[in-house]
Amino acid sequence: MDLFKKVLSTSWKSELLPSTLYAVRIGSDVDFYRISDNTLSHSFDALTNAGTTNFPSGIEISPDNSFFVTGGGSGRGAYSMEDGSAHLSISTTRWGQISISPDGNHIAMPDVTTDKFLIYETSGWTLVRTISTGWATTAVAMTAWSPDGSKIAVGNQSGYFRIYNFSDATAYSNEILSAGSSPVLNTIDFSPDGTLLATGNNENASGNAYIQVSVVQATMTEGDEFSLGPVLGGYTTALFTPDGKHLVLAQSGTSAASIRTYETTGWTVDTSSPITEVLANRMGISNDGTVLGIVGHWSPYVNLLNLPALTLQTGTPTLSAAARSIGFNHPIEVKNLEYIGGSTDTSATTYTHSFTSLTGGSASAPVEGDVVVLFHSYYDATGSTNSTIASGWTEAAVGPTSTDHHTKIYYKVMGSTPDTGVVMTCTVATGTIASVWKNADLNAIRDIPSVITEIASTPIPNPPSVTPITEGAVIIHMGGGHHDKVGTVFSTTDLTDFQEVIHGTYNNAYSAYKFWDGSGAFDAAVLGWTGTADGPGPYNAEVGYLVLKPAPRYET
Repeated sequence: MDLFKKVLSTSWKSELLPSTLYAVRIGSDVDFYRISDNTLSHSFDALTNAGTTNFPSGIEISPDNSFFVTGGGSGRGAYSMEDGSAHLSISTTRWGQISISPDGNHIAMPDVTTDKFLIYETSGWTLVRTISTGWATTAVAMTAWSPDGSKIAVGNQSGYFRIYNFSDATAYSNEILSAGSSPVLNTIDFSPDGTLLATGNNENASGNAYIQVSVVQATMTEGDEFSLGPVLGGYTTALFTPDGKHLVLAQSGTSAASIRTYETTGWTVDTSSPITEVLANRMGISNDGTVLGIVGHWSPYVNLLNLPALTLQTGTPTLSAAARSIGFNHPIEVKNLEYIGGSTDTSATTYTHSFTSLTGGSASAPVEGDVVVLFHSYYDATGSTNSTIASGWTEAAVGPTSTDHHTKIYYKVMGSTPDTGVVMTCTVATGTIASVWKNADLNAIRDIPSVITEIASTPIPNPPSVTPITEGAVIIHMGGGHHDKVGTVFSTTDLTDFQEVIHGTYNNAYSAYKFWDGSGAFDAAVLGWTGTADGPGPYNAEVGYLVLKPAPRYET
């Protein structure tokens, strides 16, 4: 993982692929929606220390789409894109905007209660630098990285800002008090070429706000490139488009919000559009610069506008409550996932499932960096956990515990000495199925969260519909059933490398895969089955999936 993080800083083969997801934060929950049809992809609820009892602090997704950062009035942190678990979580009573370095290797986090800001590295989530600004009476509130990662701009809650060198934590520029009699600095953003810095503040005591664009240099003069203000009703966000041709401004209002784009060559208003949204609070721009997303402080709406025309899209979701932040993912070219092979095993006593005789793929055993996905199925009418896996495996999903047929999905990344197998400790009929893959994203194994669900009163598995995020991801369908047919064999018409194991007389488990082409939901057909009726009920099936995310493709 450390090697990958270092290579990530090299140039990407394609930097402006269209975003596929946008994330909105509602309270301490983050919901991910598909841009293509505005349907909910998945949600992470009750994130640790991500509440919004005060002003929001944005949401930003890492360049490799493995984690995101966000926060609010009760804290801030960094969270896994796989399952929403906290990599880093800090409780506080004040808001602060976290930013991610362009290579994804570091984050800059305001201390929010002191004059300091903190730098964490993202491979181990350890604090590597604490930088004091000297603002003794006002806490740091905002951070932003320059596009080359060499500088960090910071602003405080009294309207001051300054640029620092990342390499040695020294001040690069002079300190500047933003226009408007010391209002809270509310936005800060570098231009894509790193030569300009846009800053904006919340409205002051007179109800006015300012947007300033300044040339980045050691001795800076605020607004020497462009200045707008005073404007009645605070401009809450200012962002450069990814191509640097426009600056987009969101101006809050008492009954509506005004969105404007300024051409950066002559600083003339290119387009403007009012939206029915009180206090447009935060906005984000898609990876390719074609979609602008805006959410409000009080209204439960998402506004998506086409850039640069600012035409409003229809069909956006109405949320359960006001969303305080919005951010977009960053699709990048990816490697092709490669199927190494699979294997099955079963026993009613402790056994070792071997990985040294894989079939159906490109090799007979895994090597360093390969990912082994294991489906674990057993029948236990007592409800006890009488079948367990050896330590060191990540549990991706667990089936319902109310049934006699129990299922789990695990995965493990192979180290420098790859596992030759896994020990299954059991006293009941147990079946395991392994599938091994190369070129998975080791920083975010799963493209979407894994699930296992029950199908009651039938032993026939019906694989659930799945819509991944990343084109080229592989959907590994897994499941099984408890039935009354001796010699039952399941079958499928639209999944590849169908593996099956019978554990006990009346229990079957299966695993198979499908590459996702990016064209929407994949809904596999109900499995076929054959056999001779013989045993007792009750019957049930459990079905689930793990979607492997392909690794980024990069140039060295």
